Amino acid sequence: MYERPDGPHCRYSSPRIVFAAGLCVVVSLALAPAAPARIGGASSAALTEEDDPRSAFEGTWRIDLERSDPMTQQGLEVDNAYRLTLDGENLQAVRTFYSGGREAAVDWTFVTDGKAHEIPGLRRPRQTRPKWKKDRLTVSYTLTLETQRGDFDIDVVETWKVTPDGELEIRYDSRMPSRSQTRREIYVRQP
Repeated sequence: MYERPDGPHCRYSSPRIVFAAGLCVVVSLALAPAAPARIGGASSAALTEEDDPRSAFEGTWRIDLERSDPMTQQGLEVDNAYRLTLDGENLQAVRTFYSGGREAAVDWTFVTDGKAHEIPGLRRPRQTRPKWKKDRLTVSYTLTLETQRGDFDIDVVETWKVTPDGELEIRYDSRMPSRSQTRREIYVRQP
């Protein structure tokens, strides 16, 4: 039974469609059975919130557009927010986009077992390999960009961390055939 992303539930994979102000986003959850988190050989069930640095990720975060590298979609700057929840070692995310007076939400779970898992993307789903590295989450994937001159792959590594100032920083390192690029987004915790 699936209750809510922030409540207890059984895990499943099922596509659904979210409609919001004229936008349609196909959402596909790629979830796996929850397992006790292990940090340095200890089960997270035995750890307190203060002992587990990943607990700092939980909460609602809104992008600071002034301090973040711009992300545009069809020429419009995209404002967005995340609601993050830990489920064992996995990180559940609900991302809400606000652009041009429209709003759309996509939700997924980063399954951090070292295997490839599909999560939804704005244009198409992608295979990701999320992994905790101490107090950071790294998510690697390859995007295929279709252009008039042919298709090419972009290798991306996202690094998610909560800074000492208590902000969420997501860094996108992209490697393309002709160049590399880094983009950074800063999110501020919301009440």
